[in-house]
Formats: sequence, C-alpha cells, structure tokens
Amino acid sequence: MGDRIRDIRERFDEISQDRERLRLREQDGERRVLEAPYPAPTNHMVDESSIYGREHDKQEVIDLLFSEGVGNGVSVIPIVGKGGLGKTTIAQLVYNDPKVEQYFNLTGWVCVSDDFDVPRLTKAIIESLPGSSCDSTQLSKLQDTLKEKLKGKRVLLVLDDVWNEQQSRWESLRNPFVGAETVTIIMTCRNDSVAEIMQTVRPYHPLCLSAEQSWALFRHYAFGGRDPVQQPSLVDMDKQIVEKCSGLPLVVKSIGSLLRYTADEDSWMDVIQSDIWEVDEKNEILPALRLSYSRMPARLKPCFVYCSMFPKDYLFEKDELVRLWMVQGYIQTCGSRSIEDIGDEYFIDLQRRSFFDSYQFNFFKMHDMIHDLAKSIAENEFWAIMGKKLPSHDEVRHLYVTDEKKFWKSPRLHNFSALRTLLIMPWFGFLTTISEIIKNLPLLRCLRALQFCWEMEDEILDLLGNLKHLRYLRITSNKIEKLPKSICLLYHLQILALNCRNLAELPDSLGNLTSLRYFELSMTRIRRLPGTVCQLRNLRCWFLRGTRVLRSYSMA
Repeated sequence: MGDRIRDIRERFDEISQDRERLRLREQDGERRVLEAPYPAPTNHMVDESSIYGREHDKQEVIDLLFSEGVGNGVSVIPIVGKGGLGKTTIAQLVYNDPKVEQYFNLTGWVCVSDDFDVPRLTKAIIESLPGSSCDSTQLSKLQDTLKEKLKGKRVLLVLDDVWNEQQSRWESLRNPFVGAETVTIIMTCRNDSVAEIMQTVRPYHPLCLSAEQSWALFRHYAFGGRDPVQQPSLVDMDKQIVEKCSGLPLVVKSIGSLLRYTADEDSWMDVIQSDIWEVDEKNEILPALRLSYSRMPARLKPCFVYCSMFPKDYLFEKDELVRLWMVQGYIQTCGSRSIEDIGDEYFIDLQRRSFFDSYQFNFFKMHDMIHDLAKSIAENEFWAIMGKKLPSHDEVRHLYVTDEKKFWKSPRLHNFSALRTLLIMPWFGFLTTISEIIKNLPLLRCLRALQFCWEMEDEILDLLGNLKHLRYLRITSNKIEKLPKSICLLYHLQILALNCRNLAELPDSLGNLTSLRYFELSMTRIRRLPGTVCQLRNLRCWFLRGTRVLRSYSMA
C-alpha cells in the first residue's frame, strides 16, 4: 500500500508541474453549479432492436401528431392502456423519429408518476430541455423561466406515467405554455379518467401484441442468439407460455428472461402449470412478474426489494447501488472474491432477468410495473417520501426523502430509531432544515447509510460521529470547508463520498477509518492529503472527480 501511495504522490507532483507549465488557474476547469450525484431522470432512449410489433402504433401516433387541429396552441395526445402494454415504448419511438425531431424546435421528456407536484414538474420540464436549468424553488420564477424558454418555439413534450385527476393542477402546469408557438404533449397513462382531464385529441389505445409478435419477442429474450430449432422440445412449449402472457410485452419479456438460462423441460413446464397466473385484481401486479420474483434466487431478493425505496423512473448508477447493498449486508461473500465483484454479479443477474433496463453508460432504470412489484413485496419496510405525509407506523427501515420538512417536523421521530438507510435528496437544491435533522440524527442508532445535500457550517458535522454503525456517508455541500475529526470515529465506515466545492482540509486522523473501501472527492479544493491515508489498508477505490489539482502529499 505504501508503494502505491508513493506512486500516486509522484503522479500528483507531475500534474502539479504540468499545471504550472500550462499556466492553469484555480478557477479553470469545471465552472458549474454543484450537482446532485445522479443525472436528471429522463427516459426517451430506446433500443429498437428489441422491440416487436409497435411500428404500426408509432405511425398512428405520428399521424395524430401532424393531424389537422394539432399544433394550434396546446395539444395533448394521450396514449392509454394497462401497465406493461408498451405505452412508454411507443412514445419513445415517436419521440426519436427523425421527422418528429426535425419538426420541433424543442423536445423534452418527464416522468410524472403519481406525485403531480407542479413546482417539481415545472423544474423537471425546464431541465429536460436542451441547455436549460433553474435553481429557484418558487413556482412563479420557475414558470417565468419556462415561459421564456418556450417563447415562439414549436415544442414537443412527453409526460410519461401520469396519474393526476385534478383539473386545477393540470391548468397550473400548463400556464407557461401559452407563450410558445405550439406545445404538443404526448401523455401516457393507465386510465381514461386521467386522459379526460388533459386531452385535446382523441386518446390512442394500443392493442396487445399478436400471437406472432409475442412469439418473436419471447424468442428474442428466451433464446438470445441461440437457434430455437436446436431445442425442439422447448419450441413446442414456448407457444403455450406465450399464450399465457396475453400479448403484454412486459410479461413476454419477463418470462422470456426468466427462462433464458434454463434449458430443461421441467422448468419450462413448471412455468406453464404455475397457479400464479391467476390475475391479482387487487393491486394490479401482473402475475407473470410475481412468477419471475418467486423464481429469483434468494440472494437476489433483498437487493431487488431494496430498490422499491427509490422513486419511480429513478436512474440507478450500478456501482453506487451495489455499495448500498453491500453496507446493508445483502451480499454474500465467497472465497477470495471481493464483495464488490460479487455485488456486480448480483446486479448483472437482475438485469438479465429484465428487472433493470439499460439506460446509458453505467446507469439503469426499472420499469414502473417492476417498481410496483417491488413496492408490493416491500410493504412498510421501504418508503419514498416525495411531498407526501410521513408514514404512521414504525416498521420503516429504509427511507428516501425529497421533502425533508414533512419528515423532520413529525413528532414521531423516535418511531424511526431502527432506520438503516436515510437518503435525503430534495427536489430543490439544498436542505433548509438541516440543522434540525442533524440534531435528531443521534436517535437513529441503527443507521448504516446516510446521504444528503446541505448548506450548513462545518461544526454541525460533529454530531455524525455518534452514528457508530454508519457504513455509508455521502455529503453534498457548498459550505463545508473542513471535515471534522468526529467523522474519523466511524470505524465501520466503508463508503465516504464528499461532493463539496469548498472543502479544503481533511483531518489527520483519517487513517482511523480502517474499514474504508471507497473514498470519493468531487469538486473539492483539497491540496494535501494526510499521511495517515497509508493506514487505509482496505481501500479499493479512490475516486477523484472534478477535484482541483492535489499539489502535495504529506507522508507519515
């Protein structure tokens, strides 16, 4: 480890010399507002090679898009149908069509989900448009920004997965659209009652896939690149399986992925004869999805259910999710293999089973019906608070919060003493009630993972040293200048990520964090690292992102 540190030190010295030779200034490089650690969620990308039977639907919606009467003022085209039918896929195909791209000056895509919060959605629309952003939290300013951005433009906007049935909220959201030349909205939803609130054009109701289309899609996932003819016994059975999928693409894809790595007839027959195919009308979770979960290896189940804590359409960064699984103890070690490598294998296995869809680079998404499945299994243990009331029970163990005021103003904070995950990522910038949050953190004695953005002073961080079981800590801040020594009392800490523009000093006792496996410095002003980093014997990844040049290194 000492030799590795010396090599890093020599490299930093070379970088420092290059910096002086090139006359680079400290303000050079990335000049941007501190961002949340994940990209803004959008979902317009699509792999057309894995789509079957939707070319007709695409053309039908495009015809509606350019039909007489559409393109005057604000037009809304609803795509309506049950979950798993492929509504989002059709919208993606239309959105990415060259003719559509050429006609509109601006295009944007926003996942709405069941939280029709007008300020959040207005901000999301702004950020979905090319080169646009707005740091304000006030609806009036957000609407002014959006109105100015759309002024005189032909705009295409996709609002995906809408559940809102309140006319007043829709009218408030559409107020900034009046300055545009035209605003055409493609909306996907499951219910006609939702479409009626917003529609100006007749809804489009996609049909289920035909037997032939379903068969082609199933074989794409079940056999991959293999020739089905080489397994004639399975070919005879796949038609029976496809018939049970009722022409729903998500079901066909899920069952095909489930059977892809199972080539024996008994397993396929078990799927055909399973009694889980009976439709669950109560919560509308497709039985085929439950079948996929029931046949999932036991080691993967807690990892999958953990994802229910995140909002719908959340953009998962694979390595970060694996780290969260790791600190919760979900990953089983095996021999000399690293826990990170095993966790990566878990993720790939879930992806192969179609529980995750590729997005871009190292990011992935979860279909909203898959997310519904995870929520139905998780029940009260996992929660996402997004402008909703605090749950009234004490079973919650994992929380993702975007409205911290509604969480921390509750008198029932003691009910969360068994909380193991707390990820606070407000929709609008940094937290405003962080001091109250930190003061109450000592109540959360079982906390293992903590993440938040804030704008408070260094000394408030001292209280984090009381979280003795903490294994994961990610902080985003513009004000923190010095990391307090109390952080170095977190002897079980495995993940430390600091996204802090003004952070300039790390404590000399950093080497006490002997369990640390991942250390990230993003957008900091760190120039010297304490020599005690040589004591971080378990450190596997030291990640520098947007951090200014480290000019020297203090060696112990």
